[in-house]
Amino acid sequence: GVVAIEGSGFPESPPPPGLSGMPFLFVMGDYLEQTALWRGLSAATTAAGERLAAGGARVTDWRLPALGIYGNSHMPMMDDNSDDIAARVIGWIESATA
Repeated sequence: GVVAIEGSGFPESPPPPGLSGMPFLFVMGDYLEQTALWRGLSAATTAAGERLAAGGARVTDWRLPALGIYGNSHMPMMDDNSDDIAARVIGWIESATA
């Protein structure tokens, strides 16, 4: 599987074959609407997830504020709640590979 924390640079082409059932997790922090750059990266992440899902991948898209987690930068591994974010990602990995 793939965990993309504040990922960027997703291809705009259809996903390659063989991803059916593969788990993908996209994690995006807060303040995505503050700048054109992050609005674009957020939209690109959503579009990439939709393409992967259309190709049969299992896509989970976490926008931290939608989960009730506010104030994260775009480097959640450096934020005060990084242990909580890491625990959530580990839990997702464990459930995705069970």
